[in-house]
Amino acid sequence: MRVLVVDDDQYILDLLTYLLTREGHSVVTARDGQQALAYWRVEKPDLVISEVDLPKLGGYELCEMVKESGPALFIFLSERASEKDILRGFAAGGDDYIAKPFSLRILIARVEAMARKIAAPVEGVSQEKLQIGELALDAGRLEVTGPRGTVRLSPTEFEILHALASNKGVVVAEERLGELVWGPEGRGKAGLVKNHIHQLRQKIEPDPNAPRYLLTVPGVGYTMIPLRPISCVRHPACPGTWQAREDASASEGKEPSDDELGRGPSVRKSSDTGSS
Repeated sequence: MRVLVVDDDQYILDLLTYLLTREGHSVVTARDGQQALAYWRVEKPDLVISEVDLPKLGGYELCEMVKESGPALFIFLSERASEKDILRGFAAGGDDYIAKPFSLRILIARVEAMARKIAAPVEGVSQEKLQIGELALDAGRLEVTGPRGTVRLSPTEFEILHALASNKGVVVAEERLGELVWGPEGRGKAGLVKNHIHQLRQKIEPDPNAPRYLLTVPGVGYTMIPLRPISCVRHPACPGTWQAREDASASEGKEPSDDELGRGPSVRKSSDTGSS
């Protein structure tokens, strides 16, 4: 895997170059954000590991520019470790955030996890194209085509979108969606799921502030369904999902009012599922 490491601390650059090269990766380094961006445009690495506080161009801005140019993975490695800083990193498009000081073993383990995504970016996902309404998902190319044209997604973004598209009409809880993408440890990554959903809406929705495809069911999770009012009952096959169904007004052919669309989907817990 080709890795770009960005830090103004030469010791960190030398250390990571040694460790990553030992693991079989190809490494290029940069001391500031502008140099990193120039290297990125030429080298097109698979993974960027970057400090947040960089000369000339900050790490958040670097991440945003990299993500706009292609599907590379991005890990923040920074002394900034507050919740606000970490959430800002994910909002910028980061795939992971590691606080300094850090464990070398954990860093290498996370890099290897990224390498597995590059080798099999849609592991467990059919390579066939998937059509849902106006959206066409191409797993082989990590692309989605819709009203905004064809857009390249990161492996993580594609896995989230594919998981929802493959379960059209099912509301998937945040914890369950995290588990589908990252495995058992993903159950604690609801905030990360939310940030990736935000990034996906920016890429595929005609109006990200009024989403048509990636819908939020408050207090439950996310779904991909037609734009009409729904109610939900717990899905019998999996405790982490909910089955979406049309409200009576929709089944009778009535169009939802502007007020209903503004409120978004409602959630109804069915008494025959044991929910209270």
